[in-house]
Amino acid sequence: MDSSIIRKEGAAMNLFASSTLFWGHSFEHICKVVKSGNLKGIEIWVEQLQFQDWSLKEIQRLLQAYHLQVTIHANSWDLNLCSLNSGIRNQSIREIEKSISIANKLCIPSITVHPGKLTVYSRWEQNHRNIMRHTLDELSSLADKYDVNISLELMEPASKEIYCEARKMNELLAFTNDCIYTTFDIAHIPFHFSIADELKTLEKVDKIHVSDSTKTTYHVPLGKGELQLDCSLWETIDSLKVPVVLEGLDTSKNHVFFYDHLEYFQTNSLLQLKGVT
Repeated sequence: MDSSIIRKEGAAMNLFASSTLFWGHSFEHICKVVKSGNLKGIEIWVEQLQFQDWSLKEIQRLLQAYHLQVTIHANSWDLNLCSLNSGIRNQSIREIEKSISIANKLCIPSITVHPGKLTVYSRWEQNHRNIMRHTLDELSSLADKYDVNISLELMEPASKEIYCEARKMNELLAFTNDCIYTTFDIAHIPFHFSIADELKTLEKVDKIHVSDSTKTTYHVPLGKGELQLDCSLWETIDSLKVPVVLEGLDTSKNHVFFYDHLEYFQTNSLLQLKGVT
C-alpha cells in the first residue's frame, strides 16, 4: 500500500478504541492503554458500562485526566426495535432511552444504535420496515428530549438483519429528521461489495467502525481477515473526518486484538505510535 497518499507527515487519523477490546478491565486501565497507543478516544459500550458497573462520574474524571475524547454505543444485545412483539419492541425502546440518557450525562453528542431486525427469518419484512419508521419517530423524540443525535448502524448481512445495505439505510433515512445519522462498519460489508463505494453511498455518516472479517467471522483484527482494505477505502474514511473506532471483543489480559489493530496502522503508516509497549 502506498501510504503516502493517505497520511500527510505528522497527521493522525481520528482513531478511537472500543471499550470492548478491553472487556473485564477497569475504565482507568482502558484509558491508560488507549493513551499509550496515541489514539484520540474511547467508544464506550453501554452493556460493558452496566455489566462492569462503571461510575459516570469516574468516567468523566478519567477522560479529562487522560485528555481523551469519547463516543458511545447503545445497548443492542437481546433488543429489537421493530419486533412484531410490541412488548419486546417497547422494552427495547426503553433500554435505548437509558443509553441515550447516559450519553446526555456524559455530554456525548451522538449515540450509535442498532436498527431493528426481523422477528422470523425471511418473513414479513415490509411489516418490520413500517414498524421501524414509527420507532424512529419515538427515537427522534428521545433525541430531542436528551439533546443527543441517533446514529443508526449499517448492519452485517446476517439472517434476520434488514438494514445491511447502504441503499436500504438511505431509504429509512428518508423518513427521519436532522437528529438521525448513521454509523458505517467496514466489517459488515459483504466481500462482493466495494467497501469504499458503500461508504460513499451511505448518507449522514458521523462515525466509522473498523475491523477485519473472514468468511466465517465478523470482527477480527485488521490485516488478519479477508477484506480488501485498499488505499481508496482509507482515503474515503479519512476524508470524512469523523471518529474511526477500532472494534472487537477481547476478554484476554494482554489486549492482543488491540495491538494487532495498532500494528496494522503502524505497518501501513496510518498512525504514528508513541509509547506503545
